[in-house]
Amino acid sequence: MADGRLIPSAGIWEGNVRVSKASCSATFEVFESGGAWALLFGKPLLEAFRAVHEYGPDIDTVRVPHAGDWLHLENQFDAAKGVASTLL
Repeated sequence: MADGRLIPSAGIWEGNVRVSKASCSATFEVFESGGAWALLFGKPLLEAFRAVHEYGPDIDTVRVPHAGDWLHLENQFDAAKGVASTLL
């Protein structure tokens, strides 16, 4: 974890990830986040999607190239309650 704690793995998940209209193959280490997130869209997944993560004042945007345009992703964690337990 970012604070230095070690959290034991609950397993590995492998499959296709679909975000809006884009998809890619991915492998995830599964572990309990303590409710902090349902899915952490980290550097390996950003790279797999060829995404651009932009930071700025009041902005946290991820753009994914798709069909010559960009898909804009928003944090939907509040709408995803219960997803983590479904994945486990």
